[in-house]
Amino acid sequence: MSVGSDTDESPVTGEVSATGRARAAVSGNRSLVRGFFTLLGGSAFPPALALVTAPLVARMLGVSGRGSLAAGLALFGVLRVLAVFGAPHAYLHLADRLGAERSVLRLARSTVFGAAIALAIVTALAAPWLLSGDDAAVLGFRLMVVALPLVVASEVARSALVRHHNYRASARADITGAVLRTALIVALYLVGVDTVGPVAAATMVALFVGALVLQVGFGRLPIVDDETLASRQILRALAAPQLFISSSYVARILARRLDQVVLLAVAGDAEVGVYAVGVVVAEVAEYAGRAVFPIAMAELGRTERETTRPGFLVVGVAALTLVIAIGLAVVVVPLIPWAFGAEFAPARSVTLLLLLSAPVLSARDALSVALVSRGFVRRDAVGHWIGAAAGLALLVPLARSHGADGAAIASLAGYGAGFLALLVSARRSFAMIDADAPITD
Repeated sequence: MSVGSDTDESPVTGEVSATGRARAAVSGNRSLVRGFFTLLGGSAFPPALALVTAPLVARMLGVSGRGSLAAGLALFGVLRVLAVFGAPHAYLHLADRLGAERSVLRLARSTVFGAAIALAIVTALAAPWLLSGDDAAVLGFRLMVVALPLVVASEVARSALVRHHNYRASARADITGAVLRTALIVALYLVGVDTVGPVAAATMVALFVGALVLQVGFGRLPIVDDETLASRQILRALAAPQLFISSSYVARILARRLDQVVLLAVAGDAEVGVYAVGVVVAEVAEYAGRAVFPIAMAELGRTERETTRPGFLVVGVAALTLVIAIGLAVVVVPLIPWAFGAEFAPARSVTLLLLLSAPVLSARDALSVALVSRGFVRRDAVGHWIGAAAGLALLVPLARSHGADGAAIASLAGYGAGFLALLVSARRSFAMIDADAPITD
């Protein structure tokens, strides 16, 4: 082994020593941490500001109006993931594999844009049925869905920014949209708005502007193709693993967003309004887990499997989420009746339940990243669908009997089931890696 070399590689065998792997691990972890905290700053900023504006929205709309707005937002979130359907992940995989990044980007962006237009038209027409005839929720959803095509196309642009390590541009878009929405909500509150429509319109404008900022950053990327490929050549290269990645992504978002749509049908808009307050608070903690997804998918997929250990990822993200959740439980939860109004007092128990689930959710997402980045995409998809099925199966009976509290319990159970399923898969999968066994999924 050459003394003082960068990699501690044996000149005889060409193998990297334990010291070299340790240094690579430190380097890989540092890269992950830097990118993680940059994206965390941007991705956590919107829910942090939402925590500030949420009391204003609650006082403007009341508990029923808040529930209608939340249901419309939840349906928009479901459409967002269905339109994207894993295209950002497929891009990250195929751009390196095919050496035709511009061609892959063009296909991914045009596909999700077209899918978003079709979904927006169909669901806008079907909104009265999807939202249980709640007129306010239907109006809010129809206003927000206008921004859907540009928003989903910008998700592919975000993946390109992360792939090229331009984390600041991604964070800048999140912050811009959040600041604009906050300013608009404050203005609406000051002029005495008390209906869902203007608040939904403000959300749509903020989404639209944030997506435009992403497009500006994307337009400055130095993307050069090694070769140009036709769409059919790229589609042929889409292997089954990409479909499993897309499938797990859909399961994750359905488990997180469909609950409010179902709760509206089962328990009414007032219960959704109570539940939505808990979601707003818990999301501040949960974004520690969400921030790890894009950076880790870009970083871990490029590094050797020794460079970033899954334990570092899971424990670090879960611990950070737990610290934030405890702080929110101590500081924010007791203030809910004062900040939101007395009619939102039942949201305290819902918020505590959702804060309890936040570290579990973050640990689950970190395990998912570790599995996917090492090729165990089928096991990852199975784990996510087990969690989603468990949560949604419990949602209807618990929400019918216990309202918003029951929905929170169902979410906690679903996240826990998904985490345990992924943990079992991870233990088996990484034991195979440590034993240098053939990796099969």
